[in-house]
Amino acid sequence: MEINNCQSFRHLIRMMGSVTFLAALFCLLAATSGMCMGPHPDKKQANELTIFRKAGLTKDRSLASALIIALKNPPERFYTFVALHALAQMGATEALPAINALLATSHDTGLVNYAITAKARLLAESGAQAIKDPKVRAQVKLAMLYQQTGLTPNALNAAAKEYQVFVGTPGTPVPIGVCLMREAADVLYQEGVASSAVEAAPPDYSLDPASALKVRMAPLSPKERINALIEQLANMKTYMPSEPYAIQLLADMGLAAEQAVDAKLVDMDLHQEQYDGLGFRALFDVLRGIGDASQTSLVQDFARDPTREAADAAAGALADVSAGRKLVLAMGY
Repeated sequence: MEINNCQSFRHLIRMMGSVTFLAALFCLLAATSGMCMGPHPDKKQANELTIFRKAGLTKDRSLASALIIALKNPPERFYTFVALHALAQMGATEALPAINALLATSHDTGLVNYAITAKARLLAESGAQAIKDPKVRAQVKLAMLYQQTGLTPNALNAAAKEYQVFVGTPGTPVPIGVCLMREAADVLYQEGVASSAVEAAPPDYSLDPASALKVRMAPLSPKERINALIEQLANMKTYMPSEPYAIQLLADMGLAAEQAVDAKLVDMDLHQEQYDGLGFRALFDVLRGIGDASQTSLVQDFARDPTREAADAAAGALADVSAGRKLVLAMGY
């Protein structure tokens, strides 16, 4: 996705008061990415989606059956995306009949495009499970992604360039080529390898902010990823297309990210003149994504002082954090 008028968006955020930065991003992503949920899922749905997302990240096959049920009978459209993504990441071949049925019956172009690439990723993960070396495993997975879809890196570049023209137009589906670029970037990120180490002629990941972020983070250690993402968000001066994805990646890292975000917020509070309100909002929205109720006192402390730069952002996050309501921002990411 891309926001062409960043200054206007920044002004909007400043005027929103207790409406949170993350809620605005939900609205923008829902209109542009085709893979994100609306701003107000209930607590049960939000926390269930977080469990499903974690199952994909950890390749927890014990939840495959629940994911297949969610895929067949999703209570909301965004459940389909998170179920597909998790099943693809874990290589759950038992989900293939359900995915094939979706492909045969759905008239939702954005969903079909994503399902095609998710199926390719699922087969790639399944086919590479026995390989021990992460670089070799990544190479095999990437080769299978292209083989299963019949696409090439140049085709991905063309799709990303074309998508840039239409991104921001409500209802514009994400092209298959961009979906596949994001799957390729996720392979690199999950395997922890640099594109240059496994791809002789990679696609131009910089054409898609969501893909570019994961490729940049891929070779870093978990601690380095956390530090880099926090600094990126904390130092925001205007909205950038990769920011909601950075929030999601930090939320995925749970307690380790939470502790680092806490420390950064305290430091930012001591040096408020160096930071913009957008940075505070983004980091509080990371805490919303993690949904740890033990953070309530910290958030309350920021929210109760209206002279603080972060007061509005903290107030907006307080209800979710205190309730332990976890959030997933990027469904197919």
